[in-house]
Amino acid sequence: MKKTKKINLPKNKILILLSVILVVFIGLLSACILIQSRYSEPTIADIEPSVQNARTAKKDADAEQKKEKKSKKNQTRILRSENGKMEITNQSNAVSAKTNQPASDAQNSGNPSIDAVTAEVSGLMKAVPLTAIPAPIIQNEQIQTQDTGDSGASQGLSAQNTVQDNLLDAESGSLVAKAQQETQSTSITGKNGLTPAAPAIQSTGTLIFVFDDAGHNMTQLQPFLELPFPITVAVLPGLDYSAQAAQKARNSGKEVILHQPMQAKNRSVDPGPCAIKPDMTADEVYDLVRQNIASLGPVSGINNHEGSLITENENLLGAVMDVCRAEQLYFLDSRTTSASVAKKVAAQRSLPIWERTVFLDNTQNKKDIETAVKLGMELAAKNGSAIMIGHVWTSSLPSILIDLYPEMIMQGFTISTISKSRSKITGN
Repeated sequence: MKKTKKINLPKNKILILLSVILVVFIGLLSACILIQSRYSEPTIADIEPSVQNARTAKKDADAEQKKEKKSKKNQTRILRSENGKMEITNQSNAVSAKTNQPASDAQNSGNPSIDAVTAEVSGLMKAVPLTAIPAPIIQNEQIQTQDTGDSGASQGLSAQNTVQDNLLDAESGSLVAKAQQETQSTSITGKNGLTPAAPAIQSTGTLIFVFDDAGHNMTQLQPFLELPFPITVAVLPGLDYSAQAAQKARNSGKEVILHQPMQAKNRSVDPGPCAIKPDMTADEVYDLVRQNIASLGPVSGINNHEGSLITENENLLGAVMDVCRAEQLYFLDSRTTSASVAKKVAAQRSLPIWERTVFLDNTQNKKDIETAVKLGMELAAKNGSAIMIGHVWTSSLPSILIDLYPEMIMQGFTISTISKSRSKITGN
């Protein structure tokens, strides 16, 4: 029999072999631990408290940000209709989107330049003081009867026009909730558990907004027709969209007046079609104004487009006043000249007239427009009323007025038109 040979290894080689095996084992063990730690999801118990707090804070911040965005998107507006009732509606981005969209081809064609249209009022802020609206000078019996009816209606409306009585419930943080907090007195709970009603906010004046130069196109006009309060649209005659603009404004529940073009002192400024020129006779002016009214349909009054030359002419402006008296219309003097004789001519005919208080858009700067609106509010609070004139080609004006509308309501202002508020627009 063969004897098995014994392998005799030196001790040092055995130690080396064992060391290699140990190193390989440790390496495999480390690799397993690394792989497990990389691909396994740590439990909450494995996370340090500081890390947990950081993640919790981040989640809370994200949730708060989403809530804030949602709140802004669904921001509540307070809208008061002409009948004095309050309505709550969510603000839509549609208005701002429409006012910022580019004008159509129709808008670009025949659209007056800002420089040409505002040439009449350039420098007038210094020459013509921003006075309050004068009281109607003398009223005939028929207009007095109308005013008496208006006065009774206005008393009925004033009983309704209180913010406290008309606020509707809304989500916390909305403008309505804020209005309730600001207008309520300190809450006192009686024995029966009821809280006494807060005193009503008294009206601080009537605001009247008139927007000139409608008739060039429908794109510019539409955002103004969507304003949630009464306005007056002054339509130019003889343009492609004059009749359509007047009809759509009436269908939208807005007041329509004739924006009668008149020659300015600057003869290079073209007042447009169907304008009163200085070489016309009084009879020609009378017939022209009546034709312009007929082309637009029913109107409530007349105001002048430009016309610094004609409104200083007693004979020609008198013919315009004769039409107002014959058609039972009011006349609004845009005050494009400090030397206007409108008051004098109206007094000779016992005709009530009104005057512009503030021009809103002498510049297209948003801050300037906001300042002009707030100036009108201050004058209305002081003198009882203010007539503010803007132009439909100022695309930012509707959104600015919507932003300021809650403030007007909070301060107790009534927004109306001249024809509906004659008896309340009394001036000084």
